[in-house]
Amino acid sequence: MIGNFKNFQKYFLVASIFSTLFSVCNAEFLEQKFSLQLNSVQTIENSCRLTFVVDNQTEKDISELVFETVLFSQQGEVIFFTLFDFGEVPYGIPRVRQFDVPSYSCEDVNQVLINGIDKCVFSNSGVEECRLKLETSSRSEIGFLG
Repeated sequence: MIGNFKNFQKYFLVASIFSTLFSVCNAEFLEQKFSLQLNSVQTIENSCRLTFVVDNQTEKDISELVFETVLFSQQGEVIFFTLFDFGEVPYGIPRVRQFDVPSYSCEDVNQVLINGIDKCVFSNSGVEECRLKLETSSRSEIGFLG
């Protein structure tokens, strides 16, 4: 009886270790690289047009992607808080997305912040929500953080 209990303890320990390793590996899989570049800005008819280049390197297509986005003024005040819907973002194929921010010229904007992910869903996957390791960069004079 005692021998059976010791074997049970060994099996339980091994199962616990494998369970922990699987959880860590699964979390790493869900946080793969996703690049978001603020490529250009242009004032068009009293609106600031922001052009982004997205590069999905998660090894899975994303069917829905929405970022909570904040724009700051030259004085550091929040001037615009919105959701930018990037739609479908396939794996390994860079995409360009544009968003117009009404009532502000680009000269009014000092910085853009990706405040969080509002929605992110992998296509055809058992994983409903995706977590992204977001890497941001800017080619414009406006700062960009994520």
